[in-house]
Formats: sequence, structure tokens, C-alpha cells
Amino acid sequence: MVLLYIADNGFSFYEGKYYFTRPNYNNTKQFGKYFDKVIYVAREASYIDGSIQIPDNSNVYLFKKMDFSGIRKWLKTHASEYDVALLRNGMNGCIAVNTLHKINKPIISYLGYDALAHKLLGRTMLGFVEGVIWYLLEKNKMAKGTYAHYCADNLAKRYPAKVPYLVCPNIEIEIDDNNLKCRINKYKLGKDKKVVGILATLNSYKGIDTAIKSLTLLPGNYSLEVVGGGKSDEYVRIAQELKVDNRVHFMGYFAEQEKIKDWLKEIDIYIQPSISEGLPRAAIEAMSMGCPLIVSNTIGVSSWIDQSWQIKPRDYKKLAEKILLMGNDAENMIQQASKNFETSKMFRPEIRDSKMDSYYKDFLDSVDNKK
Repeated sequence: MVLLYIADNGFSFYEGKYYFTRPNYNNTKQFGKYFDKVIYVAREASYIDGSIQIPDNSNVYLFKKMDFSGIRKWLKTHASEYDVALLRNGMNGCIAVNTLHKINKPIISYLGYDALAHKLLGRTMLGFVEGVIWYLLEKNKMAKGTYAHYCADNLAKRYPAKVPYLVCPNIEIEIDDNNLKCRINKYKLGKDKKVVGILATLNSYKGIDTAIKSLTLLPGNYSLEVVGGGKSDEYVRIAQELKVDNRVHFMGYFAEQEKIKDWLKEIDIYIQPSISEGLPRAAIEAMSMGCPLIVSNTIGVSSWIDQSWQIKPRDYKKLAEKILLMGNDAENMIQQASKNFETSKMFRPEIRDSKMDSYYKDFLDSVDNKK
């Protein structure tokens, strides 16, 4: 059986080869095991350092931004080449769902973020209009799926499906008890300098500007490290204007998972001050490394973090207050580190695989029975 994987972001054509980013690689690795072949339809974007080459024998079709008529035409003319369509986050999936529905193709509608919150938090009239439109499009996509897959419970409530659905993030986390032991020993030893970390692509909704602003209210022994791909120019400018540029360090993109783990071991507090997000893998990885977390109350992971360690998006004053409160209390950091580490065990591969294997077996059986 052939899967058609439709996405917006993370695909590029560079020096004669097709590439995708690690999230798309991880998704293909997981979803691909249920199918004999995967065909990709996505928006063509610029190559990002650390992207992974798509195997040469794969079928990849990249379209220019907003070329929805081209995608619709492709779906119809190539209908005999695929059996099932997986619609990822974004406009391409929202547009494709109606065409796929008309030609009676089985659809797996996937949602990993809150489109409404993402746009509304832009605080502009344009953001409000875009948010409502995007919300309605994603809601239609989830309602028309043959099956539906969400990364978090709150999304299933806001974008309801009319079919059997699964709530399960496609996150694979390795659990090592030594990570927590090392973390606790580190806090017991104590140190004057405190490193706050963010693992995120450098874009407007990750709250990196909020993190930089919080440094203006923190003592000089606190610094910020940002790991992730993207252009840092705008954030460097903000740090310079606020005169904290000597305490903000952009580490670049880490392609190797071990390098990410080593970095997480070294930081003292992990923050995720995103304006809007589904269930960020980075936050779960930080929890599995025994990091205490401070997060926005608009992201999926907030349901597992004590409310006392949550902030409203863009509230840099409250973020600074909570960083200082946590950083000055080793026992508090140990308590939160231990709690987060236990929570991360929910994302062990065997738990995820059990849920997804059962769900997708039912889906594929239903597709076979209709042939």
C-alpha cells in the first residue's frame, strides 16, 4: 500500500538532491513502516543546514508557495499512484482534503498545533482574520478525515473529528535513569553561573525575544543559550539594543541527537516561552534529561507542568521572576527535575508504538475491506 505524505514545511531541493528536516524524517520513519512506499508532496523551501537527504528512489513533488491549483491537479492526475493520504499541518493539507474527499481517497488527517492560537496571538487585525480562516480550514480538514490523529488532547477538543481518532505524539524518547541522577548531583553541588536554554527553530512564535527580554531583569550570572536553525540577526539586534548580547549565545543547529543531549545536560533550566505550539518535542527531550521547565500556558506540554511554572505568552517579566525563583532554590529544581523525568516516561517508544500500531492496523484493515 502506498502512502501520500502531504506537508507544508521542511522540504528542499539542493545540489540535485531532495532533503527534509528531522521532524519529517522522524514522521516518515514512524508512519512509513505501515506502508510499502511513501510519496511526498510539499512546498519547496530553502535548504536548512542539517537537513536529511531523502532516498534517491523516493518520489518527491515540490510546489511553489500558494500553488494550490497545481496540487489539486496533481492529486487527480496521479490518483492511481497512491492508496492513502496523510495530511500534515498546514495549508497544503487543508486544500488537498477537499479534492481527496471528492475522489474517494482514504485520508488520515493529522494536527500537531493550534492554528487559531498561533495566529490570534499575533495581536493584529490581519492575524485575527488569518487565525479564523486557518482555524476553519484545519477544522474542515480534521472533520473530513477517514481517520484523525492529534498530538495533544486539547487539539482534539478544538478541532473535533467525526471518525475514530488517536491522540499520540510521534515522539521517541530514550529514558536513562542516570540522567536524573547526574542532574540531582549537579544541583546539590551548586554553581554561581546559571544557564537557561531553549531548543527551537529561530522563528517568531517560539518566544525567543521574550527569553532575551527576561535577561534584562535577571542578575549577570544568568545567561541564555539558543540551539536551533534559522537566522539569528533579528534576535542579535534585540539583544544588542537591550545590552544583554554578551549573555545571549546562539549555538546553531545540532544535527546529532547526542549533541543535543550533551547540551541539555549542561544547562540548568529549560524554557519554552512559545506563543503557540502543539506538543514540542524539545520540551519532552528536556524532561527526559531531568531538566526543570518553565513554559507558556498555550502549548501542549503545559498540562504536565505545574501551573506555578507556567507563564502567559510574551510575559517576559513573569518569565524572569520564575527563572530567578527556580534558579535560587536547588531543592525546587530537584523536585521539578524529578517530576518532569517521571512524566517523560509516557513517551517511551514502546508506549507510542503500541498505540500507533493498534490504531493504524485498524485503519489499514478498514481500507482493505473497502477495496
